[in-house]
Amino acid sequence: MMKMMQKCSAACAALLLAAASLPLNVFAETAMLRGDADLDGAVGVSDIVLLQRWLLAMPAEGDYRLENCDLDGNGRLDVFDLGLLKRLALAPPEEPQDPHPFESPLIAPTVAQFYHTCSSLGDRKMLTVFVDFADRKYSSSALSTDVLREELYGDGTGLSNPWYDSVTNWYDRASFGNIHIDGDVCYYTAQGTMQDYMDAEDRDFEKLTEEVLRALDDQYDYSNYDLDLDGTIDCLALGINLDNASDAEKEYWYGCTATWWADPYFSVDGKTVGKYIILDVQPYADTIDYAKSVLTHELGHTFGLPDYYLYNDNDWVNMDGIAGHERMEDSIGDFSSFSKLMLGWLREDQVQWYDGTGAQTFTLHDTSQQGSCLILPITGEVGNITSEYFIVEYQTNGGLDSEMGRYEWELDSGVRILHIQADLFTDQWGSTNFRYEGFGENYQGDDFQRVVRLVNNGNGFYHPSDTCTFGATNFAAYDASGYQTIDTGYTVTVDAIGDGTATVTVTK
Repeated sequence: MMKMMQKCSAACAALLLAAASLPLNVFAETAMLRGDADLDGAVGVSDIVLLQRWLLAMPAEGDYRLENCDLDGNGRLDVFDLGLLKRLALAPPEEPQDPHPFESPLIAPTVAQFYHTCSSLGDRKMLTVFVDFADRKYSSSALSTDVLREELYGDGTGLSNPWYDSVTNWYDRASFGNIHIDGDVCYYTAQGTMQDYMDAEDRDFEKLTEEVLRALDDQYDYSNYDLDLDGTIDCLALGINLDNASDAEKEYWYGCTATWWADPYFSVDGKTVGKYIILDVQPYADTIDYAKSVLTHELGHTFGLPDYYLYNDNDWVNMDGIAGHERMEDSIGDFSSFSKLMLGWLREDQVQWYDGTGAQTFTLHDTSQQGSCLILPITGEVGNITSEYFIVEYQTNGGLDSEMGRYEWELDSGVRILHIQADLFTDQWGSTNFRYEGFGENYQGDDFQRVVRLVNNGNGFYHPSDTCTFGATNFAAYDASGYQTIDTGYTVTVDAIGDGTATVTVTK
C-alpha cells in the first residue's frame, strides 16, 4: 500500500515550528466568541483556515481577531490551539461547544516540563499494533481490526461492554475536552520466535519495535502520529501475544511504558520513538475491556505522570479502600484532581486556595462533572502547585468513577483529601521530574516522601459533620527525615453534601 500523500513538506514543517508559539500581544485585546476568528458570530472552517495561515506565516488580509483562538488560555497561539479549534468547530451541534468561554485560562501543565512524548493538550493520534510470533499466533477468536478500532478509538457506539468506553471517549471526558486521542489498530506477525526478541540481560523491546515499525512503513505515514510536531511519535502501543506463555515470558513482557534508549538514531518517516507502551492484554472479547483500562493508565505515563502505587513486593496498594481509586494507582475510575492539575486540564477558577487567614468555607463541585478542587498549602505559597500541600476534592460514583461499581460491594461518595509532595528535581542530565517519583534518585522507599498519599487511608470518604485533624493517617507534613510527623495546624470539616456540591470549612 502506497504511503499517504499528505505528508507536510520540510518547508511547511519548518514554518509551523517557527510560528508554533506566537505571543498574543501582537493581537488586539478585545475578546469575542471563543474560536471565532473571522468575527462572523460562529465557529467554523473559516476560523480554522485563518489560524492555519497564521501559523504558516501566511496571514490573511482583512479584519479578524486571532486572540479568540487561544483555546488553551496560555496567552499564545500554537498548534495545540489549532487542534482544539478543529474539535470546537467540527463538534456536533447538540454538543456544548464551550462550557467555560473566556472565564479563566487553563493552568499550565506541569508535566510539560518532564520528558514525555505525548503533550497533554490538543489532538493526538495513536498507533496500536497487536503482535504475535512465528511460533505463537493469536487464536481465531481474536477480534477483527474493525472491532478493535471501534473498541479503542470509536465513538462509543457498538461497544461490547458499556462499563468501559473507548480510550478516545474516556480521555475526552477525563480531560473535559482538553485532549482528544484518535488511533489506528492493526496486527503484525514477527519474523522470529518470541524468544528471539527477549534479551536475557536487559528488558529491551526495541528490536521488536523497530521490526514492527519498519514492516508497517508502507502502510502508515508516521508523521500523522506526531500531531504536536516535536519530531517524536505521540503514542505507540505494542500488544504482545501471551497466549499459553510461561511465567518468565509474562514477566518479561509485563505491561509498562518503556523509554527508547538503545538505538537513539532510529527513525521512521523522520520521526523518532520516545515513550511507548507494551500491552500485555490480549485482543479478545473477554479481555478487551481490561486492555482499555491498561491503555488509559499507560497513556498517563506518556504524558509524564508517574505511578502512584507502592513498589513493595507484598502490597502495592498505596491509596486503599473505596476512596483510593485513581487511574495512576489501580487503573480504576477517573484521574484525581491532582493528576488533572498536573496535566493542565483545570482552569484557574476551578482551583481554590486557602490563604491561611481564619475560618474559610469553600464549595466543591462533583469532579465527575467538572474540574473542582481546594488546595491547602504546606511548604509553598498560594499558587505554587509544585510544592507540598493537601488537595481536597468531592468525588461521587458518577461519570468515569462509576467504574467503581464493578469493584466495590457498596458504592459511596464524599470528600477525600490527598497529601501531595510535588517538588520538582532536575538531574545532572537536565531531566526534570517529581523529586520523589518512585523510580527517581531521591526516592527513599515506600514509607518516606511520595508524590501522592491518601489522607484517612483505608477509611473511606469524609461525610457531613466529619472532621479531619492532625492524627488522621497522612494528614501531616513531611519532616527532614521524610516521615509525616509535622502538625500543619489545618482542620477540615465537611459541612454539607448535596445537589452535586460539597461545602467544607478550613481553619488553621
